[in-house]
Amino acid sequence: MEKTAEVAIETIEKAADVVDKLADEVIAFPGNENLKKAAFRIKAIAGEIEKDAEEAEALIHKVRLIAYERLTSLFVFSLSVFF
Repeated sequence: MEKTAEVAIETIEKAADVVDKLADEVIAFPGNENLKKAAFRIKAIAGEIEKDAEEAEALIHKVRLIAYERLTSLFVFSLSVFF
């Protein structure tokens, strides 16, 4: 499940990056101010999605670290019981 979450986050980040670049191209195109406004909004949303994906990655890292610490503590405790 952890690997699936990481792959999903990477995919979301890549998609947000593509959308951001596409919005830049629309913004640079002359004319149609309504389309440019929409592109600016889409660009802002893509930025928020990228931030959320980064936070999700950090959360996965923290969960992995906590799990490692718990397993290490359990292992050390198990050794202390036998010695």
